[in-house]
Amino acid sequence: MPLVVKSYPQETAQSAADAQEDRREKADTDAWTVRIGKMSIAIGALTILILIVQAIVFWLQARRLRDTVDEMKRHASHELRAYLAIEDVKYVRGKNSVRVR
Repeated sequence: MPLVVKSYPQETAQSAADAQEDRREKADTDAWTVRIGKMSIAIGALTILILIVQAIVFWLQARRLRDTVDEMKRHASHELRAYLAIEDVKYVRGKNSVRVR
């Protein structure tokens, strides 16, 4: 039976250093990828929080605006009644008296 010997190339110091440098670069790249991912999640969460706060503020503004418009309508009806009351007042010609119906 013949004896077969396979020879593997020996890893040189340079190739070992290159492999170590590649692992270090990959680790740095992976760390930056994780940091950027976390920052993206934080920015997204902050955006959602701002959206919720703005929705609450807009809802409060709409409610207060509706209250203001209702109050203006109420005052307008009071003013209309005052103008109608003035029209009901009849001046008597030739006299300085005022007659109210």
